[in-house]
Amino acid sequence: MVIVAPIEDPDDPRLGPFRDLRAGVGPDAGRGFVVEGEIVVRQLAASPYPIRAMLVSEAKRESLAGVIGGLDEEAMVFVAGRAVVDAVVGFAFHRGVMAFASRTPREPWPGVERAPLVLAAETVSNFDNLGGLFRVLSALAPEGSAMLLGPGCADPLYRKVVRVSMGHALRVPVHHAGAWPGALDGLREAGFEVAALTPGAGSRDLSGWCPPPGGRVVVVVGAEGPGLSAGALDRATVRLRVPMRGGVDSLNVVTAAAIALHRLGGV
Repeated sequence: MVIVAPIEDPDDPRLGPFRDLRAGVGPDAGRGFVVEGEIVVRQLAASPYPIRAMLVSEAKRESLAGVIGGLDEEAMVFVAGRAVVDAVVGFAFHRGVMAFASRTPREPWPGVERAPLVLAAETVSNFDNLGGLFRVLSALAPEGSAMLLGPGCADPLYRKVVRVSMGHALRVPVHHAGAWPGALDGLREAGFEVAALTPGAGSRDLSGWCPPPGGRVVVVVGAEGPGLSAGALDRATVRLRVPMRGGVDSLNVVTAAAIALHRLGGV
């Protein structure tokens, strides 16, 4: 049975995973991650990542009774007043609930080579952009599509990434490229078309290209500003650009990815 414990002391040692979140990396970051807000906590509860603890305001306890009742028996739920919660996390917290979960999913994600579509990101270190990529991938790509993260990307389980993604970072299969850009070679060998999004010279209009019938696609995006590395571009089977009016040379990476996924995702 899940233990529900009232908390009155913000220095209670059991609250370690939720302490001083403004610092960015809490003392328990190596073994778990924190998400915040009712919508995202509900997404977490339905994801493969097991919840280990929850910190819930008194006002939110009743509305989250179903989530609490579905937790693993070893999970802990701490209920506290607003002042205690604010003291623990280190700032004025208005979302009413946060949860701490294991970084290891209950079951491994299916191999990236089995996905119907892959969105590959290189050096996307901005939390908002990475969270947005998870959200548009979930919305516009076929069920089971995966995210492949190359070097320099933000932590996909960092709380702001998860919050911006509306929890979809918890539901999309995510893989970290062990070798980059060599991982793209492996996907080409598995039968994927590798489509690099770039406004650079030699790119084709997105509206004029389609994958072969029955073909699968890796859409590769890079950070705003530098874009994709030469190594990633060299491994592309096609370079694509979003057609734009004159005088505009690029789009936000999330916007460009959304347009490409809408065109290529088949949803």
